[in-house]
Amino acid sequence: MKNKLKPIFKGRKIKVGYIFALIIIIAFVVLILKLILPGSGNNKYGDRCEGTKENPFTEKAQAKVSKNLTDREVISKASIKVDCKLIKILYIVKKDVSKEDAKNIAGEAYNLIPEKVRAMYDVQFEVGKENEEGTKSTNAEGKEITTYQFPIIGYSNKKNPGIVWSNN
Repeated sequence: MKNKLKPIFKGRKIKVGYIFALIIIIAFVVLILKLILPGSGNNKYGDRCEGTKENPFTEKAQAKVSKNLTDREVISKASIKVDCKLIKILYIVKKDVSKEDAKNIAGEAYNLIPEKVRAMYDVQFEVGKENEEGTKSTNAEGKEITTYQFPIIGYSNKKNPGIVWSNN
């Protein structure tokens, strides 16, 4: 006996409409999967650090601001960190410094940042106080509570010059 291979589609004709429908269904499934599943590494929000290479907050400019802070006798510690388009300036003032004086120091440091950099970056100030004792008082229930003036946080948006301070 001869073993003959029979054609798979013998006697069956695949209609063009079925093939076209199958292609449409596959394309629709691929489109849905692309929308639901994460992309191929593209950030759908864009590059948040765009422009920082063309207009960086240089080490020299950072050193100028840092030196201005650390050279003051009323500041015990200071640091600057640049995170994408946010400049974070942290400093600790000594015990006898008022909240207004601490804010004025931040304003002077802000003015040392080059104007081109301020137009590109947001600036955040975090000001702490060394060994703050706080103010003791009694609440309505008779419990003793301690309130502190520090830390205070100031923020400057690149679109609005000047520093806005937290509510404490």
